[in-house]
Amino acid sequence: MEAISLEYVSGLISKDEYLNLKLAELDLSGQCKDIDGCEAFIKEKLKESFWALDKLERTDEFWRKTNNLPTLYKLSEYADYQIKKKINLENSAWLSIVCKLANFSQHLEIEPWKILKENNKLNVNFLIFTAWNSSKYWGDESVSAFSKLIKELDLSNLIAEGLNELSKNSIESKQWVNNVRAEIKLV
Repeated sequence: MEAISLEYVSGLISKDEYLNLKLAELDLSGQCKDIDGCEAFIKEKLKESFWALDKLERTDEFWRKTNNLPTLYKLSEYADYQIKKKINLENSAWLSIVCKLANFSQHLEIEPWKILKENNKLNVNFLIFTAWNSSKYWGDESVSAFSKLIKELDLSNLIAEGLNELSKNSIESKQWVNNVRAEIKLV
């Protein structure tokens, strides 16, 4: 356990101090490249969700086998828990996605994006550019996961313009876009 978290669980720093320190050290520049407001959005979603988790009654089943302290680490589990319970689905879907981005995990799982699409809250450019940005960490898997998501949610007609925009950024982004187009058979 790293120093900030150890101080927090030991009661040496407050929830506010813990959260502010953890958010300050969170570098999202790679995941949020070329996405206006992305870093602020992710950090605000994490902050809001941290305090929502803190308000959750400690008798709730979520807290079983925990130390009853809200942490950034628990937010991903909290998002999954809420999705499973069908609680605050839109917020839970975004939380699931931003937690994965913040932890360099694969954020292209179908369920959260499906929830956003069904609630008319899908941000196509955010999806496209975070998928591209994560390709530096996930390589070819980002093309496969993104393509599977696009096909599963029938988003081909919504992504064409964003893919065209992305393909103009660099030779690498153009190649990634071409690989996606080939996989989803988008001409």
